[in-house]
Amino acid sequence: MDNYGKNRKRFVFYMTDDVHARFLVRLAEDGIKKTSLIRDFIEAYIADEPNIREWLMTDLSSKKSKRWLNNRKRELKKEALQKAQFNLDGQDVSEIFDILAEEDKNE
Repeated sequence: MDNYGKNRKRFVFYMTDDVHARFLVRLAEDGIKKTSLIRDFIEAYIADEPNIREWLMTDLSSKKSKRWLNNRKRELKKEALQKAQFNLDGQDVSEIFDILAEEDKNE
């Protein structure tokens, strides 16, 4: 557990050769490295960046049921209210969980 957060993990996924080629061309046009783009996207997703959330909800609207989408929107609204009410950001929440885990470990 001492190395948690320091261990490197590998992501592997497949795409067609056409999508891969178009992806590489677009990256070259924008001057971005694959790893940089993917890491930045993952960090933005974890941080619940508004633009990523909006894109995701739009994308999911064609893939998930309306009931699922409505439940998820309700959950997100509730989370936003709680964050506003307690004025906590992601780092604060992470620290709270770290403290709770440490206390649990000491018991």
